[in-house]
Amino acid sequence: MRTGLIIFLFLALFGDFIANDRPLFCQINGKVYFPSLHQKGFEWNLVRADSLYSTRDWQTFDGYERVLKSPVPFSAGSTDISGARYVPPFQNSHLLGTDGLGRDVLAGLIEGCSVAFRTGIFSMLLAVFLGILMGATAGFLGSVNDYLIMSLIEIKRAVPSILWIFALTAIIDQCTLTHIVLIIGLLSWPNIALLMRSSVLRVKKADYVMAARDLGFSKWRILFFHIIPNCLGPVYVAAAALVPTAAITESALTFLGIGLPLNTVTWGSMLRQAQSDISMWWLALFPGICLFLLILLFNTFAERLRKTNQQN
Repeated sequence: MRTGLIIFLFLALFGDFIANDRPLFCQINGKVYFPSLHQKGFEWNLVRADSLYSTRDWQTFDGYERVLKSPVPFSAGSTDISGARYVPPFQNSHLLGTDGLGRDVLAGLIEGCSVAFRTGIFSMLLAVFLGILMGATAGFLGSVNDYLIMSLIEIKRAVPSILWIFALTAIIDQCTLTHIVLIIGLLSWPNIALLMRSSVLRVKKADYVMAARDLGFSKWRILFFHIIPNCLGPVYVAAAALVPTAAITESALTFLGIGLPLNTVTWGSMLRQAQSDISMWWLALFPGICLFLLILLFNTFAERLRKTNQQN
C-alpha cells in the first residue's frame, strides 16, 4: 500500500516531466536548455514567452548535441504528427495506443493521475476544513449553533448529492477543475461535521477538559488545543475515503459531459471516447484499471487508519 501511494503521488506531482514531448534537458550549439521545465514555468507565469521554445518542433528536431528525453516522449494533449488515431496498444511507439485525436493513452493516464490527485486532495481539504469547523462549533457550543448547523446538514442530506451536483453544474457555463473541487468539497463536509460533532460531544466531558476549564482557560483555547486534536481520528479515516470518491465524481461528470471540457485529458474523458465504439477497448480498460486501483489504494489506507485509531 505504501508503495502504491508513493507511485501515485510521484505520477501526480511529476507527471508533466514523466510524459512530455519536450526534452527534459538538451544542448544545442553549446547552449543548455530545459524545454519541459520552461514550458511548466510559462504555464505558471514564472517565465516569459520565448520564441525558441514556442516555435521549435522538439520531437522532429535532430540538431541535439546532447539530449535527455522524458520516459514517455508524448504530452497528454499533443496529437501524433503522423495522424495515428485509435491505434491499439503495443503497435508502435505509443505503448498503450492512442485515442481518437491521436493523443498518447499512457500520457493521458499519467495526466489523469494529476487531475485525480488535485481533485481528490483539494476537495478533501475543503470538506475537512468546513466539517471540522462546523462539527466542532455545533458540538462544543450547542444551543442555537447546534440547531442551525444540524438543520443545514439535514437540508443538504434531504436531497441526493447527485442532484445537487447536476443543479450546480447546470448554472456554470463551463466547469473548470476549481469549480469541480468547490462543488465536491461543499457537498462533502456534512459527513465530516457529523463525525466531528459526535466526537466533540464525547470528548468535552473528559476530565482533562474539565481541568482546563477549572484552570481558567478560554473556551476557544480549550476547543482548539484540547478538544479538536483529540477528535481527529475518525476524521482522518473519512478524509482518506473521500479522496477516491472525489476523483470518481470528477470522472463521472466528465464522462457524462457536464464536468471538465472534453479537450481536457482525464480518465473520465477517455472513458467517454470508449463509449462511442466498443472496439476501442483500451480506452475503457486502462482508465478503468486506474480508477479501480485508486479506490483500492485509498480504501485500504482508510481501513488501516481506522484500525490504528481503534487500537489507540
